[in-house]
Amino acid sequence: MQPTKTTKLYNGEIIIDFYEQRHWYKRRDTDEILVSVTGATSMVDKSRPLIFWAVGLMRDHLLEIVENGQAVLTDHIIEASKLHAQRKEEAAAKGSEVHAWIENYINSKLKKNVQRPAMPKDEQILNGVLAFLNWETEHKVKFLSTEKIVYSRKHNYVGIMDAVAIIDKKRSPIDFKTGNGIYNEMRYQVAAYQAADEEETGEKYDGDKWIIRFDKNTAEFYAQSFAEQNKDFRTFLGALAIKRREKELSKK
Repeated sequence: MQPTKTTKLYNGEIIIDFYEQRHWYKRRDTDEILVSVTGATSMVDKSRPLIFWAVGLMRDHLLEIVENGQAVLTDHIIEASKLHAQRKEEAAAKGSEVHAWIENYINSKLKKNVQRPAMPKDEQILNGVLAFLNWETEHKVKFLSTEKIVYSRKHNYVGIMDAVAIIDKKRSPIDFKTGNGIYNEMRYQVAAYQAADEEETGEKYDGDKWIIRFDKNTAEFYAQSFAEQNKDFRTFLGALAIKRREKELSKK
């Protein structure tokens, strides 16, 4: 299996191969599959709002059947119980399309031989793109990189940072989201990207971490900046330790 993307870091001393289909990051010299940033932050529980959302989907689906004068049958209940997985998969697919458009757009600004991508035809993907463009204009964003692989040699984790940009005249790490909210674990995620990039390049960020959410239904954006990098990174390291211990225990 060929890697989707290969990146040389630490002056070429470390080579990271990324396999997109399996979402694997492999360090070539050790042949080790590395723990990713999102793999570590998945240890942070964010199930409460998702449970309410899933229950609400099932409730609304069954109520609609009743209001239409139908009897609720076993098949209806089974169908309703699967709605959350179906909607989540659909949302993830469209979110990926928004991310891909943004990556191509930023590359068109950074590289002379890359054309600006055509506007999407799907309404939800288009709304996400319009939200992104509105955010870029309002904050006068100057992009420096996109989809940058970062790796911490000290803590041995890896990830892809959505973007680095000058915002309000300060250099900041950015993560783009297309879900329904901004949660605490997201700031730990961006803190990990920032720390790994600073470790590898020796360049410090003078701006806060940014998380930008693009609403696929309203074309609105929600931008939040977060300081307290040291606290957020220490929290990430705690999640990383839990992830590693869970992996060890799963092998016993």
